[in-house]
Amino acid sequence: MIRLILNLLWFVFGGWLSGLLWLFGGAILALTIVGLPWSFAAWRIASYSFWPFGREVVWR
Repeated sequence: MIRLILNLLWFVFGGWLSGLLWLFGGAILALTIVGLPWSFAAWRIASYSFWPFGREVVWR
């Protein structure tokens, strides 16, 4: 329940903007062949920017 409340507060107060900017940056990177792997990383970061609470970053 706390995770949902914190995620909603984060989304309302700036998480949507951060996530959209990461999505837009990933789309621009996807236009080039060299930037394609970086675009996948940017889209993954965007998903963490939209809803960060209750998730863990795991090194691959």
